[in-house]
Amino acid sequence: MNWERARTPGQQEQRRQEILEAAATLFRELAYEDVSLNAIAREAGFTKSNIYRYFASREEIFLALFLIDFSEWADEFIEVLNTLSADIGAAELAEVWFEVLMRHERMLDLTPLLGVALERNVSESALFHFKFNAHQMMAHIIEGLTVPLPMMTVEQGAALLTRVHGLVAGLWPMTKPNEVMAAVLQRPELGSLHFSFDGALLGAIEIFVRDIQTNTLPQ
Repeated sequence: MNWERARTPGQQEQRRQEILEAAATLFRELAYEDVSLNAIAREAGFTKSNIYRYFASREEIFLALFLIDFSEWADEFIEVLNTLSADIGAAELAEVWFEVLMRHERMLDLTPLLGVALERNVSESALFHFKFNAHQMMAHIIEGLTVPLPMMTVEQGAALLTRVHGLVAGLWPMTKPNEVMAAVLQRPELGSLHFSFDGALLGAIEIFVRDIQTNTLPQ
């Protein structure tokens, strides 16, 4: 590939998108820890030094991908929330939440990495950009949740999102055990350890929503 430096904002944005697309392609094929900056550069047809013109680290690339996914999920979720009635049951709202969430698998894959990896090797300015945009999207989601939950306060909405995020971060990795773990979990002696992500998350969201409906969720 004959490299030409991007000189206009349009060309620079195109280069940035090519890097993100390369990272997304590799992430579909490999585990996060196996996606190196060198591999992303090769996939994009760039050199590593070219990557540094747009992102300071692999983590910044994946934070950008997460923001894209989070925005797409938030837009879809809010659109669905706006169609719901204020007398919806807690179990039904939990089901709606779960169904929309499951349509955004890459976001689910990146969620457990946020606190332990993606937010560690980034500049202050990049981290502020990420946090600010995520905070803005969360505010829109909370506003959307007040359609089916008109009794919910902003503080309760923030607590609800934080709880669901924490559960997803903790539970989602358990849906993709490695080969050794999968073999271990098949042993009859561990029958009681069989795990249902669907059941665990649905049940928890239902409880959280019911607590809001009965005004017992802590603010």
